[in-house]
Amino acid sequence: ERVSVLSPQNGRKPPVIQITPITKPIKIENLEISYTSKVRRTKTTHIVQQAFGISPDDLHHKVIKGLSINVAPGEIVLILGPSGSGKTSLLNVFSNNKKTSWIGNVIMPEDARIGSFQPILSSKPLIELLGSKDVHYGLYLLGLAGLSEPFLYLKKFKDLSAGQQYRAMLAQLLSFECNIWIADEFCANLDPITANVVSYNIQRVARKVGATVIVAAPHSMNFVFSLKPDKVIHLTSAWTHSSIDGEEFCQNMRKLLNHEGFCF
Repeated sequence: ERVSVLSPQNGRKPPVIQITPITKPIKIENLEISYTSKVRRTKTTHIVQQAFGISPDDLHHKVIKGLSINVAPGEIVLILGPSGSGKTSLLNVFSNNKKTSWIGNVIMPEDARIGSFQPILSSKPLIELLGSKDVHYGLYLLGLAGLSEPFLYLKKFKDLSAGQQYRAMLAQLLSFECNIWIADEFCANLDPITANVVSYNIQRVARKVGATVIVAAPHSMNFVFSLKPDKVIHLTSAWTHSSIDGEEFCQNMRKLLNHEGFCF
């Protein structure tokens, strides 16, 4: 109460994060993703061809079929599914990765600035990466991302813990002024406590700056209540997929976990 009365100031105003949210939704209509593998014909593959009636020359595997999604500006979307269900392929479509070919309509806003949570390869200290032009701005980005301990400013990315690396990648996305953030295998290498902290911080910052977030993971129990997704897309196979409201998904998850005796 006393602090609110005195309103102590250090004479500096927080920098303004220059992120402009996308102005239109991302639209995906009747998406189909498939892969074709070419196998060299040998005596062994010929035996398989005869036994199962398939061609070893041209193996066609459909990953996703008939998927339609709308992602509104500022939404947080969680893509769930087992290995091989097409999560990474779908993220490649969102990120416009040319390694994945697809059929269907994919409409991205013209003002989209897409960034991914990728390891930082530079060997420079974090403050050198983010504050080379303006140290105060770099410090603000690191603090906003959850790296507010002074000794971390001087650390290299490779010397950080897994949770700290997520925070550093978030700070980099902010510095790049990306308005669409994409992450594959989200929080897969984090313990439950760190996963919750990281997820909460990402969604808090994303909603603060108006960024759209799309992440994919095989399971979400460790972080879904902190991520607070607006929409959950569940992939199970090429022909079966569903979209559910994020709040409804969390409610169903709580009921399931309470039934199994988990505590919150």
